[in-house]
Amino acid sequence: MSHEPEFELDLDLAGADDHIGPVHPGRGGRTSPTEPDPGDHALGWGVARRLVRGGLRADAIPLLLVALLVLGASTTAAAGPRALKSLADRALRQNVAAASLDARSLTVGLDVVDTGAEGTAFADFQNAIAQQLGPVAARTLTGTSHTYRAFGVTTDGDTVAKPSGLPPVTTFVDDSRAAHLVTYVDGTAPDRATPAPGTVAVGVSRRTSEDLHLPVGTHLRLGDPQPDLNGVTHPVVAVVSGIFEPAVGAALTADDNAFFAQNTTLLTPQLSHIGTLTPRLFWTGELLVSDMGLATLLHGNVKARATAQWRRTVDPAALSVAAISTLRAALLHFQQGAISAMCDPYQPGTQMCGGLMNTVQAATAETGLPDLFTAFRTRLLATSALESFAVAGLLAVELAAVFAAARLVAARRAAAVALQRARGSSRRQSAVLLAAESALVIVPAAVLGRLLGEGGGQLWPTLVVAVFGIAAVPVTVMVRAKPETAGTARADERRLLSRGRRRTLEALVAVLAVGGVLALRGRGVAGTTAGGTVDPLMATVPVLVGGVVSILAVRALPRPVLAAARLLGRGRSTAGWLGLARAAERGQTPAVALAVLVLTVSGAVFGGVVVSTLDHGETASADRVGADAVVRSQALPQEAVDRLRALPGVRADTVTVFERSTVDDDTGAERPVAFLGVGPTLVPGLSATADPDGTIPVLASPAAVDDHPAGTFTVSFLTSTISCRIAGVVPDPDNGVLRAALGPAGPRRPYVVLPAELLAKVSDATRPSVAALSGPVTTAQIRAALLDAGPFSYDVTVRAERLTAMRSDGLNRSVTGIFGLCAAGSAAFAVLVVILELAATARERGRTVSFLRTMGLPARSAGVVTAVQLVPTALAAATAGVLIGLILPRLLGPALDLTAFTDGYDAPIRVDLTVTLLLGLALLLVTAVAAALEAVVGRGRRLAGVLRFGGE
Repeated sequence: MSHEPEFELDLDLAGADDHIGPVHPGRGGRTSPTEPDPGDHALGWGVARRLVRGGLRADAIPLLLVALLVLGASTTAAAGPRALKSLADRALRQNVAAASLDARSLTVGLDVVDTGAEGTAFADFQNAIAQQLGPVAARTLTGTSHTYRAFGVTTDGDTVAKPSGLPPVTTFVDDSRAAHLVTYVDGTAPDRATPAPGTVAVGVSRRTSEDLHLPVGTHLRLGDPQPDLNGVTHPVVAVVSGIFEPAVGAALTADDNAFFAQNTTLLTPQLSHIGTLTPRLFWTGELLVSDMGLATLLHGNVKARATAQWRRTVDPAALSVAAISTLRAALLHFQQGAISAMCDPYQPGTQMCGGLMNTVQAATAETGLPDLFTAFRTRLLATSALESFAVAGLLAVELAAVFAAARLVAARRAAAVALQRARGSSRRQSAVLLAAESALVIVPAAVLGRLLGEGGGQLWPTLVVAVFGIAAVPVTVMVRAKPETAGTARADERRLLSRGRRRTLEALVAVLAVGGVLALRGRGVAGTTAGGTVDPLMATVPVLVGGVVSILAVRALPRPVLAAARLLGRGRSTAGWLGLARAAERGQTPAVALAVLVLTVSGAVFGGVVVSTLDHGETASADRVGADAVVRSQALPQEAVDRLRALPGVRADTVTVFERSTVDDDTGAERPVAFLGVGPTLVPGLSATADPDGTIPVLASPAAVDDHPAGTFTVSFLTSTISCRIAGVVPDPDNGVLRAALGPAGPRRPYVVLPAELLAKVSDATRPSVAALSGPVTTAQIRAALLDAGPFSYDVTVRAERLTAMRSDGLNRSVTGIFGLCAAGSAAFAVLVVILELAATARERGRTVSFLRTMGLPARSAGVVTAVQLVPTALAAATAGVLIGLILPRLLGPALDLTAFTDGYDAPIRVDLTVTLLLGLALLLVTAVAAALEAVVGRGRRLAGVLRFGGE
């Protein structure tokens, strides 16, 4: 019996197909591909069970590895949607908690014109609202508060110190939030006071008490009571029961600030005037009162009218993404029919609502929750699209790892199955036995993975993983195990599919990839969804693009590698030449490893691009504030400006913003322009005086220069019309103070700059409206400083806090975390695939090295052959992966919309080249380490010194 070598090195790869060795048909096999299988006789159950048990015992370790990988893939398929849902719920709660009080509340308002003497009617109406909400909304809207305000109540002019002797106008406020926002430093709160019948206890701020000389115990006669239908008058007297101060200080929250913003004259009374030629001054202010006091005031017939507002605030902990549709429907139903259900017609134009008489036109039910939910769903859609790309990439790499592990089983079982085929077993019988072995270990692994992932959603992802795992082992084994004598099968015959079917499959992948890219570019983020959930086909578009590039890389790799081998063959590097020659053989190209590495690197680079672009977009969006902090108001009083400048380490620059439409002197076209009045040193080149003819020189932005090509324009103010001349262009359009005054639109808006004093002379803009702060400051510090600095409300924006809010946002953190987690998981599986590919082909490489050693190859050069053989695959994967990762963001186009995460800022695609290059180098390093470990293991097993002929 003669033995021929199982390996024949064929370096002439430019022509015919690759060969593994000479063809020798086996005894019981087919002599041609067209010859039918041997007789397909049935196997008994006993024989089948023994064969399955024997296969499980023989390949327990590789089958267990396959099962573990299926377990991981099944867990990912089951836990992925659940984890994303949990992150979405957490982000929803965070977004709702950070929203304004009005946005996350349901408010019911009535214009109360009369009520009973008892104040319990107000609280009874709050209970009626709870009954109308329904169980779903009632369980979510658990926070309750109220605000009752009686407007236009006049007080006795003789008892209050005031200028000009004009009776003041007072607003009485009963707000449940005041209980923890103010503290009484003298006297007692109105709800704890015990005034005489017909007397209303009120609380005043310390500044109101000082400015208006209202100490504790002061009595005020309210209104001018008229006799009722029975001829009885009900005089009402107010008594100052206590003096309070703000209790919040530097710990002022957004909700706390909303209370003081809604009651602007509660802490500081406002001195007002009427008339122009002989102005008469008077004060307006707000006083705190209890429910009982407000009812007494209304029942006293002092011509008082109250607006009552009951608020139900959502509990963020009770929210979930799945339940917001039901809650939205309940809120809409409440808005449509609750008022009519709670209020009965009393007489034309009025209603009786639980003891409260109100006008029909004033009954309202408003909530910002539906709009808040809509905005969140829009952002969640973009988040789900991005996260689906990352999860689909990880799942694809996991399935590829399962296939690589199945190839390891095939390397061990191919000879045994080939022997069974030679003895008469049919392909179907062998495949059924292998599928049974796989099912016994893979089905429990898939079920356990779903249980570990706590998947309660769709079952089909787990079924796909299980079917793929069960089919991978028999398919790979049957492809490798031909009934021919070992070592005689042609490379084409060992492939999974014939050449025609393979090309058809490749074309299908390419068509799906191109179609998916076009769909995403055409429909944007909406193209990733179907029926309100992420479309699996659209989610796999990055994977399909990676698959197409992998196919091209596998087809293109042999030729450049062969060219490199021929180039090295001209020198003295025998080991390098042999390694490249082996790598150039199409049958030796590790296609699975190459595809997995391409997907891994491309996914990591793509994720890095997304995270880098998102981080840059968040920073750029926060920089649009223009300064460290910006304070806006209709008119900033000088006291407020002085307090801002008194903050430690803070510089405050003020700008007067005045919006007007101008008329171009040449074309007559009207253009909107913002007039910015600034200090004399803020913008160089400003002229502090007008021209001799009265024309005002201004500096204009580039947009304003384009709108007024003549260089002059006319603008009308309240009392005058003036001409302006563009004396030049603003020298620094990116000036932080100017950007802070203009808002997010910034330099793109048309605006002109002139001295604030000159603007005040020609217009009624006498007070600054924007203060740009530079220095370390927080919103709480600014609001605490401005708490009682005049009867104005202030809008405060702090750049650092806006950036922190975006970076800590639940959806933003979800995108960053998912991409990072999937990239790490893909990298781990990629390393595993490399190890599995090395293990599956280790015996074949060992035989090759053994033959080469018998021909005089040194031991050290044998390790070089192995290492060089892996380098082309690593280089191809690194190059293709990096290119895909860089191109994918531009291919996806509108589907990669990050404006939902950057407060509307459209951030340009940003590539971190350092991280990208490090990823490519890391892949090469992993390959080098794997080759070195294999060389060490090979020397330990002395494979390079062993030469065997025939058989395994």
